[in-house]
Amino acid sequence: MQTDLRHLAEQLLRDGTVAAPDLNGIDLDGLVHELYVYHAELVVQKSELEAAQAQAERSRNEYAQLFHYAPASILFLDRRGVIREANQTAARALGADAGAVRGKPFTAFLAGGEHAAFHRHLKSVLGAGHRAEFPARCVRPGGGGFPAEVVLEWWPMSEPGEPRAAAAVRDVSDRAAAEAAGRAAAEAERRAWEQTRATLDALPAQIALLDPAGAIVAVNAAWRRSAADGDIGAPYLGVRARIWTGTRAADERHVGDGLGAVLAGTAAEFVCEYLYGTHQGPRWCRLVVTPVRTDRVTGAAVTHIDVTERKAAEQALRFRERAITSTAQGFVICDFLAPDRPLTYVSPGFERITGWAAGDAIGRNCRFLQGRDTDRAAVDRLRAAQAAGEACAVELLNYRRDGSPFWNGVSVSPVRDEAGRVTHYVGVLSDVTARRQLDEQSRQGQKMEAIGRLASGVAHDFNNLLTVINGYTEILLSELPPGGRAHQLLREVWDAGERSAGLTRQLLSFSHKQVLRPQDLDLNAAVAGAESLLRRLIGEHIRLVTWPGADAGAAHADAGQFQQVLMNLSINARDAMPAGGQLTIRTGAFDLGADHPRARLGAPPGRYATLSVSDTGCGMSAEVKDHLFEPFFTTKGVGKGTGLGLATVFGVVQSNGGWVEVESEPGAGTTVCVYLPQVAAPPPPPPEPPPARPPRGAETILLVEDEDGVRALSRCVLAACGYTVLEACDGEEALRLARAQGPSIQLLLTDVVMPGPSGREVAEEIRGRHPATKVLFVSGYTDDAVVTRGVFQDRMHFLHKPFSPHALALKVREVLDAP
Repeated sequence: MQTDLRHLAEQLLRDGTVAAPDLNGIDLDGLVHELYVYHAELVVQKSELEAAQAQAERSRNEYAQLFHYAPASILFLDRRGVIREANQTAARALGADAGAVRGKPFTAFLAGGEHAAFHRHLKSVLGAGHRAEFPARCVRPGGGGFPAEVVLEWWPMSEPGEPRAAAAVRDVSDRAAAEAAGRAAAEAERRAWEQTRATLDALPAQIALLDPAGAIVAVNAAWRRSAADGDIGAPYLGVRARIWTGTRAADERHVGDGLGAVLAGTAAEFVCEYLYGTHQGPRWCRLVVTPVRTDRVTGAAVTHIDVTERKAAEQALRFRERAITSTAQGFVICDFLAPDRPLTYVSPGFERITGWAAGDAIGRNCRFLQGRDTDRAAVDRLRAAQAAGEACAVELLNYRRDGSPFWNGVSVSPVRDEAGRVTHYVGVLSDVTARRQLDEQSRQGQKMEAIGRLASGVAHDFNNLLTVINGYTEILLSELPPGGRAHQLLREVWDAGERSAGLTRQLLSFSHKQVLRPQDLDLNAAVAGAESLLRRLIGEHIRLVTWPGADAGAAHADAGQFQQVLMNLSINARDAMPAGGQLTIRTGAFDLGADHPRARLGAPPGRYATLSVSDTGCGMSAEVKDHLFEPFFTTKGVGKGTGLGLATVFGVVQSNGGWVEVESEPGAGTTVCVYLPQVAAPPPPPPEPPPARPPRGAETILLVEDEDGVRALSRCVLAACGYTVLEACDGEEALRLARAQGPSIQLLLTDVVMPGPSGREVAEEIRGRHPATKVLFVSGYTDDAVVTRGVFQDRMHFLHKPFSPHALALKVREVLDAP
């Protein structure tokens, strides 16, 4: 009955009504009681529900706080990679707030080359539920970026039909820097050890390195020649007993005690000389043991020096010790009292320098080193000093035994007896050929530098004039109908201006002051691309033959400079064949070894790409070859050559780390070979887009140019393209205009070198106030100082004078449209 009453009470409270038949025979008091009880239970349940809801709300708030302010960057992505939610940490890392990040594709914050990899990982995570972790380069909308690790996982709370992924982004800049520093330190340590090993191997003494226990850990080449590689790891004293037999027991004990003292840190060094036996007889050894220290003794270096000859000859050579201590180079001693003053001693250094063995030189006068080109006046000075009993130093052109010449720096000093009489002369010999060659190169470089400064100054002013001449000529040509006489005459003016611009580029190339764009240049492709031009250049009376080498590869050089080298060499070859002949262009490769003469002159050993240009022309004499690369030196008639062609070739090749060799004989033609460091061949370039009409715009441009003609031309071109142009004749006026106009200036177009503030300084102040302002630098002259002032830092845009109106319009639009 109570259950029925409870049922009726619940129905009454739930529906508000009870059918009349249901109330027949019901205990109304009981029903009222059940109603009170059920109502009380509902009140309790409501209170518990409200408490649970409040707890859930607090949990949600705590989760939101934890999510947004977690130290890790967390994002939620939909199936397309769009960011649906991001915490504050992620937003700060990506350079925006959370609201700006939501709704954007995650790829908007990745470097362009990594978009495909991201979508591949996202598809794998959403499709198979895999976890993906991969490196990426994150970028920020305002610029900059950082290396990161991205972790993607399928989000289990995704809604049905709408899978989502959770992404975590970790900035690994510090770790990357630490890893780079660790690799650099390891590489430095490796190189230091290799240098140490090379130094030890170059020493003639036998050297072994020992660990703290006295075991051998490393030996040099001299040790390996006398002992065995199997000595590594063996105790040094045990190796001594096996190899250096015949040593007295007392000497062995002395060596053992001395080695122990050095390893224990109680002795700074141990040195002794002892006699030991060999199958060739007894030998003397000088033993030196020195400790190897860090904060404590960690081992020892043992040096064995054979001093047998010194021991045997000490008594007989006592007077010669005074001469030997004066030099470490080759030296000789001549008997000043004997007829013809013969040599009585020559050192190993003399044998190495001259190629003459001691047995062949002793007993002869040193004049046998002289030859037809030896300076007689220098020889006479040497003899006069000897006759007066005085010291003398000269440099003579001498000849080795094989007939090759070398420059000998000779210093002679008298050796006197107890009575003060000169009995001998000691001469110190030094091969100074390399130093004299460097001196000659230095003089040549100073000469070229002086002329280069003159040439670059002329080119600077000339470029401004050519910009005006060629610019207005191009504008007039575009306005005149083709075919008319005025159009033809203006075309001649424009062609002459372009040829003049080529001459200024040649001057700037010669003086190393042109703006270069080095790239990995395929030599075979570069020669093939210039072949049609060269055929027109040399004429039909000369046959052009090209032999591309399969191993030529590529060189890192400016394409324009390389074409200029090729054209200059071809023009010289053409002029050497006025009656016709054959011009042969070959490419190939050359391996430069460390023992090659060119390497001894400073060229780094390695593989070089080669370009050789050969002709069947008149050739040249040795005297002409000596002056071949001097600026303005020419054998052509007046008006037929500037003398800059080969000087430019020399400068271009040298600036790219290479060298030039010339082979020529009168009547036998000439071959000029260019050597450039070889690099991996570059991929084929993309096809160039077809030329477009000059683009237009409506932006405001601040034009800064101190040359009135160039400024007027630039204003004319930019105004014709629809731009609003503000003019300034120098940096001070430009800064005043910028302060007045403020952010309305979208582009600063400025010369680099001007009186007062430079273009770089103007750009820095304007961009400091208005970072959105774009900058385009213009100049006809850039040197190392301009570059170091930062024109090419931060990927700045640059336009070289002389420029055409079309080029100016294109470049301005390109800079304005750049991100």
